Amino acid sequence: MQKYMIVGGNRLQGKVRASGSKNASLPILAASLLGSGESVIHDVPNLKDVSVMMEVLQCLGAGIRREGNTVCVDAKKIDNLEVSEELMRKMRASNLVLGPLLARFKKVTISHPGGQFTSLHHSGEPGGFQPLRTLQARPLGGETGVRRVLCSCHDS
Repeated sequence: MQKYMIVGGNRLQGKVRASGSKNASLPILAASLLGSGESVIHDVPNLKDVSVMMEVLQCLGAGIRREGNTVCVDAKKIDNLEVSEELMRKMRASNLVLGPLLARFKKVTISHPGGQFTSLHHSGEPGGFQPLRTLQARPLGGETGVRRVLCSCHDS
């Protein structure tokens, strides 16, 4: 194991640039769906999960442009409110688009995200759905064992 040993009474100075975080970037990319214009996100790491999230956004109709560690998402022309099962299976965090799509469009159709076992509760609702009650969302269709769930919100 390498280590740095600093000896002496000299004060340390300087700057360290922290790299972008996948766990911070994914929800920010998903949140870009809330607006109807362009969002510019800096310090986005070039990782597989980030690329999959960008694919999900493109599937929904968003324009995506990457320049180094900066990603521009244009959510003006979202024309698809259904995320394919293939994309949902690629990454657990693909379900992050559920909340923004429900908030903006009042409906979305998704499959259970990949990498995670999601059970159906006795009420027939997918596990983890309860927090979306704050958006007044409810699953439509969906029998026990159904992989895809259509959700919609009531207008307040």
